[in-house]
Amino acid sequence: MEGFSCCKARRLAAAGIDGVWLDVPFLRFDFGEDWREQWPSFDPWAIARFEAETGYTVPRPPGRSWPDWDDPAWRAFVRWRYSLVSGFLADYRTALREGNPAAVLIVETSVGPDVAATQRGSSTLDLPGVCDVTAHEHGGPWRSVEATYYTWLRFLADLIFWRHTDGDRPAWLLPYVKAGEPDPVEMARRLIEEIEKRRKALKLQDAYS
Repeated sequence: MEGFSCCKARRLAAAGIDGVWLDVPFLRFDFGEDWREQWPSFDPWAIARFEAETGYTVPRPPGRSWPDWDDPAWRAFVRWRYSLVSGFLADYRTALREGNPAAVLIVETSVGPDVAATQRGSSTLDLPGVCDVTAHEHGGPWRSVEATYYTWLRFLADLIFWRHTDGDRPAWLLPYVKAGEPDPVEMARRLIEEIEKRRKALKLQDAYS
């Protein structure tokens, strides 16, 4: 499949396109509950390749519990899955540039600084080395019912994380704002007002304590 995809990329670039947008290249294919049914890397071919390349016996999926992060085989498995995605993207970009040296690769990802990176085998830390631009997909706290103090803090944390992992490259944000929902700028303004109220309340509390 990788060879087929790279061949197509090379032919498309040679035909004159100036770039390709790849949407969420993940290994995860089943949206199971917690850690269940989210590991497409247990077919005989994948197991044999992992064990040959790392020297570890492939660990079993953690099921409904959290994995053992002290297990070196598990950590090697996580890193190996990252390498499958980043290796494919590197080969894909090389194929693009063989067809057109000026062609660029844009990769869309919804992975942030959370467990999704492990589950999906994709890390934003690897993307700067294998694509030209990263487009960060984010649902965001766009709706008023979601725009709480803590959801906005999480949103800001995601933005800061992505800005740093992107380095000196352009940072793109792909938000989902539905028609009829409040303006995110207005919601952000209200959040700032709420933060200021909290700060004043804390100062007042400190003054009387």
